[in-house]
Amino acid sequence: MSGVVALLVLFAAALAFTLVLLDDSSSELEGIEQYHLPLTKNMNLLDIYTFEMEIIAHMVVHGGSSRESNLVRHERAKELMAEVDRIFEQSKNLAEEGSNDPRNDLHDRLAMARLIGTIQTLESQTQGFMRVALEAVVYGLDAKTAEANKALSLLGEYEELNPVFEFLRVKATELTANSILETDQNIHHIIRANLILFAFAGGLGFFVFLGITGRLQTTFRRLTSAFHETTDGKYSEPLPVTSQDEIGDLTTSFNTMVEQLKSKEKLREAFGQFLDPRIVANVVNPDTGELRQSAERRKVTIFFSDIAGFSGIGEQLTSDNTVGLLNHYFTAATHCIREHHGIVDKFIGDAVMAFWASPFSQGESHARDACLACLEMRPAFAKIEDEISQ
Repeated sequence: MSGVVALLVLFAAALAFTLVLLDDSSSELEGIEQYHLPLTKNMNLLDIYTFEMEIIAHMVVHGGSSRESNLVRHERAKELMAEVDRIFEQSKNLAEEGSNDPRNDLHDRLAMARLIGTIQTLESQTQGFMRVALEAVVYGLDAKTAEANKALSLLGEYEELNPVFEFLRVKATELTANSILETDQNIHHIIRANLILFAFAGGLGFFVFLGITGRLQTTFRRLTSAFHETTDGKYSEPLPVTSQDEIGDLTTSFNTMVEQLKSKEKLREAFGQFLDPRIVANVVNPDTGELRQSAERRKVTIFFSDIAGFSGIGEQLTSDNTVGLLNHYFTAATHCIREHHGIVDKFIGDAVMAFWASPFSQGESHARDACLACLEMRPAFAKIEDEISQ
């Protein structure tokens, strides 16, 4: 039982450990989806939009396109301005939320917090770049070539935007990579923990199996040995009940059976003290140990014998001698009666009552057996008489 409890506790601990790691992995994946990937996407869009803005400015100023085409480019430039502002606002909100989200671990939250300042710096520089580019577009539309070229030359002052964009992309990618790595580590921890659990549970289960089978073998061997002894008529002491399962019930039933057999054997022995063993064998049912409830009417030969003049003899002998005489007399009479298939029914003072009947005598030979017993008693009694006279 203790082994089963240990296995359950072990499985519960492994389940709790797995749930913790799964929850952490789920948080990491949610962080990737909610913060890391959107930030990476925004940095890429900013890089694309600023590059597109620069191309539009050059095409309007030096492209030689029609005014209608340049007007379209001017509208696109204003759209890009608004889109860049929206992306920066969204990126700052993402970094702010990520740094305060308790689902993110401390490392990710600190990295998010540091990104806020970098995004604000980049926003200021990018907005300056976008304004200068838009001015170049406006001057180009108005055919102010000198002012437009001057504005284009100012765009070169914002070359440091590329490293900043690259830095933010790297940081966002690192956050994503770290979360993926941590998730992968959690998966490996789960696999490793379950392998260890399987190995430990298998070993513990094997020893529990050995313990249970060993206990069962011991109990069955004890029961088998006790059954053989009971079959041979040797009633063992009650076997110990070591469990509350079916084996314990079987042991209890065996002990009850042995106690009942002992009780029936005591009944048989009690009758045997007063009756001939052959009578007991017929009075007591050998299968159940119960008294037979039926009777039969038979022809029998009855024998009575006593010591002639026993009263006078008893007055001349001491009590010890009287008892010795009776013992010699009863022993000799009983021996002769039983040698010829007779049954001693009772002793009445100095008298002996016996009878002969089938099945103790073969067929109807009980009268002959009684006569033979009487003839054998004569020399036996004569010998007793000689011993007394001496």
